[in-house]
Amino acid sequence: MARLLGLASEHVSHLHELGIAECAGTLKVLELLGTSILQLAVAHPIHLSDVAHTVAEARASTTVAIASACERFGEHLSVASTIRLGASLRGTPGQPSRGVLRMVTAQAIGAYTLCAGYAKNEQVSNAVRKP
Repeated sequence: MARLLGLASEHVSHLHELGIAECAGTLKVLELLGTSILQLAVAHPIHLSDVAHTVAEARASTTVAIASACERFGEHLSVASTIRLGASLRGTPGQPSRGVLRMVTAQAIGAYTLCAGYAKNEQVSNAVRKP
C-alpha cells in the first residue's frame, strides 16, 4: 500500500526519467478513480438536496464544488510540496500548474480509496476466516 501511495505523488514526466514509464497507466487509473470518487462525493448531496433546482443548475453547482473540493483536498495533502516532477517541468515558472495539482490530487484520492478499501476488505476477510 505504501508503494501505491508513493506512486500517487509522481507526475508522469518523472516516471519517464526514472525509466518506469510503464507505471503511467497505473497513474491514469488512479487519477480516473480519484476523480470519480470526488465527483460522486460532491454530486451526491447536491443532487439529493431539497433545494429546488434544475438538472442544469445542479450540474453547474457540482462542477464548481468539485473544483473547490479538489483544491482544498490538494492543500490538505500538501500535494504542491510533495509532488515529484520531471526535469521538463521542474524549475519552470508556474509549476506545478493547477492542472498538474488537480491530476496528482486525483491520483492521491484514488490511491487512498484503494488502500482504505483494501484494508477494510482485509479486515472483513480476516473476520470471516476466524472460526
